Amino acid sequence: MGREEKMLKYCQNKLHHAILYFAKEHHKRAKKYPTILQIFKYLAFLDFELVRETGRPAFGLKYKAMKYGPVPDELYKLWSKNKVIDEEFYKVVENQADSKKYVIPKAGKEPDLKMFSQRERAVMEKLLTIYADRFVEAFDFSEASHEVIKSWQKAFQTEPNSFIDFRDEILLNEKDPIEREIKLERLETYLELSNS
Repeated sequence: MGREEKMLKYCQNKLHHAILYFAKEHHKRAKKYPTILQIFKYLAFLDFELVRETGRPAFGLKYKAMKYGPVPDELYKLWSKNKVIDEEFYKVVENQADSKKYVIPKAGKEPDLKMFSQRERAVMEKLLTIYADRFVEAFDFSEASHEVIKSWQKAFQTEPNSFIDFRDEILLNEKDPIEREIKLERLETYLELSNS
């Protein structure tokens, strides 16, 4: 297995553990399973906040600026066709009563939080504290993503359903020119490695 394949496998594994963690914790705190839209928002909030703070996202995901906020393109395509990348961790189930798709963690499966940095874990906890509440609906997640993720605003206003450029998240948020350049350089390095 080459370096690129190992990197891709690591990113996918990390993504599975993040989805499992968000699904389990959301259910534990909100007393209901998260919808796929809510999982998409957890992932987007995590990635875009990390880009703003450090210049690097947590996953190798590409997001589209869709009507209800940023959506991870690969997951959206798979899950809309009722396909899950790895059912060992969770499954996506459509509820006939409300026609929504829910992410249900596999029984006995525990997320490996050692895959995440201390900063990533802190952001994940912060997001769960805000959104894992039985009164917070998917619509609330979407509205918050419209407000918080400025690069979504730019991409959606320019061309709905286009890919969001992580660079814009830094350019639209970081006021300090030195910090802006440092974060942009980190992002460029990350993008080069993830696209090679």
